[in-house]
Amino acid sequence: MLNDYPVLIACLIFGGLIGFMVLGYLVSNNKLKPPLLKPATAIYTFFSVAFVLLIVGGIAYLFVENSGWIPRTREVSVYVKPENWMTGEIKSCASLQSKEREEIGVLLCDQNQMLFEPHVLQVRFWGPITTDRNKEWKRTREPASLTCRLQ
Repeated sequence: MLNDYPVLIACLIFGGLIGFMVLGYLVSNNKLKPPLLKPATAIYTFFSVAFVLLIVGGIAYLFVENSGWIPRTREVSVYVKPENWMTGEIKSCASLQSKEREEIGVLLCDQNQMLFEPHVLQVRFWGPITTDRNKEWKRTREPASLTCRLQ
């Protein structure tokens, strides 16, 4: 829905910033009369604190997301021979990028991987799943899924 009206959203954000700056000017220079000064100061303080928290929260989220502390679960094509892999066993595998998305699309987990038929599995990744480079993962087979941690 937000993508349908980008100009309207940009205008609303720009108008909100202008209004915030005008309110800040009126509050800090005591341009308002006493019945309006107290609520205007409270509103300005609230939005100032909210803005600072939004900036700090955004920076913290970017740090945490790139650090690998947040798991991501994706359906990925996995080339593996399942009868050679027991539940709980840890193996090394390589990831390749997807042609459709800017994320990992394929895991190659055995020698001569492409000879096997791919299995589409739910894989939980601990680490960034961007396709800036091919990565080596330490993966663990679980009863219903795979878990991959960046090596």
